[in-house]
Amino acid sequence: MSNPKPEHRITAVEKRVTNFEGTIEELASDTAEELKVIHQDIKQLDERVQSGFLEIGALFDRNFETLDKLATKDDVNSHFDKVERDITELKTNITSVKSTQEQILSLLQQRSGG
Repeated sequence: MSNPKPEHRITAVEKRVTNFEGTIEELASDTAEELKVIHQDIKQLDERVQSGFLEIGALFDRNFETLDKLATKDDVNSHFDKVERDITELKTNITSVKSTQEQILSLLQQRSGG
């Protein structure tokens, strides 16, 4: 059995290198697209979290302004009932944000393979 000629060996190596380079280019392109999607997911989550914080701040401001204007014990009790409802709503919103964060983390882990 004879060894292949150098030009045949070079041609075979060139084909393998071309195949590897093509695979690398394809993986790089796929990774870039996935990173764009992940970046968009993170941006949307950040916007939702910021919006939640602004809502929380507005609720506190509104509750304190109302509390300053109250004159009777009944008014105070009524306001505290509303504050309790607002706190329940805030807890629900926070739970929703945490759930969204967990979903995005799960998506990130799935996309990164781990």
